[in-house]
Amino acid sequence: MFEKSEKTILIVDDTPENVDILRGLLSDYRLAIAINGKIALKIANLNPKPDLILLDIMMPEMNGFQVCEELKKNPETKSIPIIFITALSETENLVKSFELGAVDYITKPFNHSEVMKRVETHLSLSHYQKRLENINFILEEKVQKRTEELRQLNSELVVAKNKAEDINKLKSFFIQNISHELRTPLITILGFSEIISNESENSDYKEFGREIFDAGQRLQKTLNDIIALTDLENKKLEVAYSNIDVIKTIKRTIEHYKPIAEKKGLSFKFSSGMEKLMYITDDNLLTYILFSIVDNAIKFTKQGGIHIGVSGKTENSIPYLVIDVTDTGIGISPEKLGLIFSLFRQESEGYSRDYEGMGIGLTIAKQLTEILKGEISLSSNPGKGTKVTIRFPLAQDEKEVSFKVDQAKRQIIPHKVEAGVSKPMLLLVEDNESNRFLLKKMMQNYFTVEEAADGISALAMFEMKSYDIVLMDINLGAGIDGIEVCRRIRRSTKNNGIPVIAVTAFAMREEREKYLDFGFTDLIQKPALKEDFLTLLKKYIVEK
Repeated sequence: MFEKSEKTILIVDDTPENVDILRGLLSDYRLAIAINGKIALKIANLNPKPDLILLDIMMPEMNGFQVCEELKKNPETKSIPIIFITALSETENLVKSFELGAVDYITKPFNHSEVMKRVETHLSLSHYQKRLENINFILEEKVQKRTEELRQLNSELVVAKNKAEDINKLKSFFIQNISHELRTPLITILGFSEIISNESENSDYKEFGREIFDAGQRLQKTLNDIIALTDLENKKLEVAYSNIDVIKTIKRTIEHYKPIAEKKGLSFKFSSGMEKLMYITDDNLLTYILFSIVDNAIKFTKQGGIHIGVSGKTENSIPYLVIDVTDTGIGISPEKLGLIFSLFRQESEGYSRDYEGMGIGLTIAKQLTEILKGEISLSSNPGKGTKVTIRFPLAQDEKEVSFKVDQAKRQIIPHKVEAGVSKPMLLLVEDNESNRFLLKKMMQNYFTVEEAADGISALAMFEMKSYDIVLMDINLGAGIDGIEVCRRIRRSTKNNGIPVIAVTAFAMREEREKYLDFGFTDLIQKPALKEDFLTLLKKYIVEK
């Protein structure tokens, strides 16, 4: 193991407070600080070079992505491990960071011990990689030397042979012990292997490129699963709703996996009575669910094939979108069926397991399905195959929602307006208690703020009282979400053009039109400062 004081970490961040936090956490290491990208590039090119770079993304003049790209272009700095530490939690930023060659991605606010462990892990990886290179060089020198001695001294043949075998055993033992530390996907391999497989005119090289790319994708999927699982556990995942064609999303999944299935000699079929099915959900999360299920189906199927079917079913007056993924694989024994959605579980487990993978894909698929207000189930027949079914409600049951709203109305307390006080009435709809408390504190000097912790309560309060503006969180946990609440407000006879502001951590500028189509007046991305909220809200109060 290395001494921490021997390793240099370059911290690149334009916010002094962030730098101070990281400096305190990593005080055992040698630290270099850069307040912008240009300074970071200069420091990285000095000798000795940093052993690790902690890189912020949002910086003036040159952002973190540009800095990373420049570092990876330079042969002198391209091997320096880069960890992005940023407030950007969108999937596309995560993907872009690994495409550029970063080894890890940490979102702010971060857990201090987690940062320290990740830093230590990646420094260990770099350290062991260098040691492995040196040991390989030393071993090769020793083998050459012993071979020459064998040629000269036949009498030492047996001794030299035993020593060479001992050295090879030592080498194998060493590699096995550090292999788990070298599993971090090297994303740059994907890019170069894809170029080789697509552009090389040499058929052998093209095949080499495809093999490297397949291996890189496996590493990337493992990393994505771990990140997704971490996001779910830390409750950092927020749904980015849009109106998508589910059939198109499924066909995109088939296009991705069909070559993989055909390579194994498997058929891949799709059936649906619908050419197009529009549904409001998160396209990225639905794609992730389908990828996880189909990937599992192909992995555990040796002959036959996979079939995806889409249908509509109605239960208790509620229409459902139903997606079935059926395979002719090994199936799951009854005693294992109840554990299949548990973490790290497979039909075959342990060191002698028959199939690769960490056993977390279906666990994540189940949690994401439930986040999207759906449910997932599984049936299987050992030796004959498995069927995974996911169901999503296509519409809310009007009778059920109306009943719940009527029940909630009975709990509504009339307005208590202080004498001589005339503030605009604001309905704050947010399921997180801490967020409600914070937002109310921000607004209470300028608005009379009333709170709703879920969509049903929000509709009940809207029907019973009069508000000047509504601040609506999108992801409201169980029950109807913010989009459905907004739609019902717009259909209400009390609508009168009341401003409804969407609050979401996933909305980018280009998504503004999407939320306007849902019926929102405007949107604001969280986290946002008090002044941002007040400026936006006052704009619509003034215009009213």
